[in-house]
Parts: sequence; structure tokens; C-alpha cells
Amino acid sequence: MTQRVPLAEVEDLLSRPARAAIAYVGPDGPECVPVVVRRDGTIRIGMDPDAVPATGAPERIVLVVDDGGCWFDLRAAVWRGSVTAEDGGTGRSADDGLAWFALDPVRVVAWDYGRLHEEPA
Repeated sequence: MTQRVPLAEVEDLLSRPARAAIAYVGPDGPECVPVVVRRDGTIRIGMDPDAVPATGAPERIVLVVDDGGCWFDLRAAVWRGSVTAEDGGTGRSADDGLAWFALDPVRVVAWDYGRLHEEPA
């Protein structure tokens, strides 16, 4: 049995994520930061400028977008990859005050516990 599904089955999470966060290794160890996610051809990640590491964009990140409160409502997608700062390398936007980064995904895994199914042998 597996809860994994193709990304297309949970891709609506990107249009209205209930929760989104990135995790990365900071200078003092693991960091987890809440973010805003937008998709306009690429996945863009917005975060509070004060949460951006002093060294700039982390080399590798994990983005988690999830939804649901009860076990069979839990759905999520997790991207692993790297980010590049937008707006001339600063990532800061005058429009909304967030620091924006473009995600270059290397791997994605999606799941939906409400769609448990048997995996073919």
C-alpha cells in the first residue's frame, strides 16, 4: 500500500497552499521557514527578508506544501532543489516586501492519504 500519487493529483496545492515552508541547512544547523508559494511557469518562493540567511540563498532546500487536518485529508508535495534570488540577486521585492526566489527542482514527491492504493508489483 502507498499514499504516493503523481504530482498532477495534488498540484492544486500550489494555487492555494494551506501551509508552505522551506527547510535548509543554515550556519547553525537545520532551519525551517514559512514561505509563500506562487507558480507562474516556475515555482517562486517568497519569504520574510529577515529570514533570508546572511550568506544569501541556501544552496539546497526542501519545499513542503501541504493541506489537510485529519489523517485522510492529508495531502502534500515536497520538492528538493536549489533556489536563485530574483530582482538582481537580492530577492527583495518592493511590491510586497518579501524576498523572492525561483526554485530549480531536482526531485518531487507527492502524496494523498485519502487515496491509499495498492502499488503494482
